[in-house]
Amino acid sequence: MNALSQDRLAGLAPYVIFVIAAIGLHLTLAQNLSTIGDGRLIGPDSYMRLLRVGELLDTGAWFDHTIERSNAPDGDTLHWTRPFDVILAALSFLLRPLVGAADSLFWAGATVSPLLQIMLSVVAVWAAAPVLRTHRFWLMPVLLAQWPILVYALPGRADHHMLILLAMVVAFGLMLRVIANPTSVRTALAAGAAHGFGLWVSVEAFGLLAVNMAVLAGVWALAPTDPAGRHGRTRQGMHFSLGLALMLGLATILEHAPGRWLVPEYDRVSAVYLAFAVLALIMWWLIAYGGQAIAATAARRVGAMALAGTLASALLIALFPALLAGPFAQVDPRVSTILIDRIAEMLPLWPTSLDMLARFFRYLGSAVIALPALAWLLARRDGGNRPVWAYVALLAVAALVPALQHLRFASGFALIAAVPLAWLIGEGFEALRARMAGPLGIAARAGLVLAVILMPLLLEAATAVAFPKAARLKDVAAAACPVEAIAPVLNGPEAAFAGSRILLANSLGLGPRLIYHTRHGVVATPYHRNTAGVVAAYEIFTATDMDAAAGRVAARGVELILICRQAGRSLWPLAVDGVATLHGRLQDGTPPDWLDVRPLPPAAAARYMLYLVRPRDG
Repeated sequence: MNALSQDRLAGLAPYVIFVIAAIGLHLTLAQNLSTIGDGRLIGPDSYMRLLRVGELLDTGAWFDHTIERSNAPDGDTLHWTRPFDVILAALSFLLRPLVGAADSLFWAGATVSPLLQIMLSVVAVWAAAPVLRTHRFWLMPVLLAQWPILVYALPGRADHHMLILLAMVVAFGLMLRVIANPTSVRTALAAGAAHGFGLWVSVEAFGLLAVNMAVLAGVWALAPTDPAGRHGRTRQGMHFSLGLALMLGLATILEHAPGRWLVPEYDRVSAVYLAFAVLALIMWWLIAYGGQAIAATAARRVGAMALAGTLASALLIALFPALLAGPFAQVDPRVSTILIDRIAEMLPLWPTSLDMLARFFRYLGSAVIALPALAWLLARRDGGNRPVWAYVALLAVAALVPALQHLRFASGFALIAAVPLAWLIGEGFEALRARMAGPLGIAARAGLVLAVILMPLLLEAATAVAFPKAARLKDVAAAACPVEAIAPVLNGPEAAFAGSRILLANSLGLGPRLIYHTRHGVVATPYHRNTAGVVAAYEIFTATDMDAAAGRVAARGVELILICRQAGRSLWPLAVDGVATLHGRLQDGTPPDWLDVRPLPPAAAARYMLYLVRPRDG
């Protein structure tokens, strides 16, 4: 073997070791935190995603995003987009020789997130190379162990969170190279396309896009006075916007049927976001057209950029005024109150009390050492990499703000915070290796690595001991109400269950699981577009007038009402103003006379109560 081949093998060693460690970790988590061996997935979205991809594979109806048995009998249109669906479908085809055609889609859903996390960690090594240099390989173990990321990468979780983070990492890496090199026009084009793909996966990526558009404007305004530097930054802005527009144009064409290309949708990629990209391109073209008159002084450049940005924003808002309300602009306010404000992922992470510190540290504990490290890197005088570290610090602060407001954005902050954490490990590791040899040195270096990587969990554990009432988040419906316990009953051949039925379940999280495991339709599912189903379930379960509740049940065609004994109590109150609601009466086993109790086998009866709706006279 020649020296070149040996060098290549040595270069692969960190990746091979990491992949082996990652597979071992995820196999352990699969055994302890989920039960995919029993056919269970994590979270309602995983079941709904497999239903959606299964229907796509069965029908080939690319533009049909309707799940017929959600919001039964009318159906519900999901806001999800197709990139993650394509990945799941492709992975299922690859797995067919190993697990068979019937189970391939399930196992694709069970393994896709761990695989994407491994890919994320490896790509991050390339992405952060301009700022971390020789310390870049430490990003892999750091990203593997960050809880806000790991929680979305668990085996059995089939949703698009890891794909969003992967798109963010690619965009981050390309932007680092754009900032470092004013002449890298092709890189700017690729960066714009990467941001466009992130938006295609989910409009959650719009925040990163907005920050990086501002960064492009900033580096242009602060560009050196020589014409080459200014011209290079102008071309970067134009090419970034061009790449963004091209990708969003492709996404709009592929996500929407031809007759709906101009229909605005705010919760997924549509003409709204394409218009944003086109206006950004026009803005940069005007900046370039202004030439020397604009670029003569820094003050003129700042003024011109502010004016162009204001005009573009005003025009965008004039075209799509609801954009100011964000992705939930078209959501019924009742759904926000009933559903969105109660979703665990939407809870804030502000440590408003001592009891909340454990949850804060679990999801954002890396800030305790990442932010001071960034401050020191920016303050030190020998920081030749200060511009790129300033960019990392800006991203970290920009990611921390939404994470404090909503738990689901903590993964974005963890992604950026991993960069200074990897730098800390690398610097500390090298310093200890130079000063401490032998077993003591090995133990010290291992302790440093584990302390930095596991700091959030260590802080959480210490806080949980000190404040034992600290808030924890649990998937109550999945743990207390396994659908596998009731599915055999609902799928039984008895006359009472013959044909297709419409279910009303007291936990929104049960909806996708019931659709996946049974042939029945359900009224309510935990999705913001299902206004009719969510509101109907709320009105039925919170009704104190049993005749009114009966009328609403009949209007929806509900034939079966399923009550989980340990879920839904906070969502659907048991009483209103001291009067028992329908939900309260069903939990107490005192149903109104238009409902019949359905006896259940012991295993199901321990978890559930099932009621059959009597046909109304006339």
